Amino acid sequence: MTDLQKRFCEEYVIDYNIAKSAIRAGYQGDNARISAWQAMQLPDVQEYIEELQAAASIRCQVSKDELLMEFKKIGFSNIKNYLHNDLDAKYLSEIETPEAIKSIKKTVRSGEDYSDTTVELVLHDKLSALTSIGRHIGFFSEDNKQKSANITILNNDPLSDTTNDSPAEDINPA
Repeated sequence: MTDLQKRFCEEYVIDYNIAKSAIRAGYQGDNARISAWQAMQLPDVQEYIEELQAAASIRCQVSKDELLMEFKKIGFSNIKNYLHNDLDAKYLSEIETPEAIKSIKKTVRSGEDYSDTTVELVLHDKLSALTSIGRHIGFFSEDNKQKSANITILNNDPLSDTTNDSPAEDINPA
């Protein structure tokens, strides 16, 4: 593995963005993303990325299962769990999964004859969390297999005067 590939791996595990990681690592020009993608196909590069991920997991004391459980709290959150039947917000102590809350804003307006309190509750993006779970546990791998079918091209043309006995060629369009 080259020093450039090693640096790319170290940048890649920061944000998992191939293009940005390639540029930060020092790949040059318009082909930086393509060169980095090609490097990603190398077994040494893949192994080094896995080593960096394992080291980060140990440093942070986070397992894949713990991460999935946090995504699950967001992905399967339900607004009903945050509101009473009269649509007033529950107290945080009453909420089972406060981790799914992105932000809370409380506005109190009062005057001589009135007092009004509004609570705005925003949950984290469910679709993003569910997509992350699905990718991690392989729910989309069947879709990916369907998109990359092998096509067999026969090298003998029945309309041609000559015969070509060369073997068939498999092509993967992906």
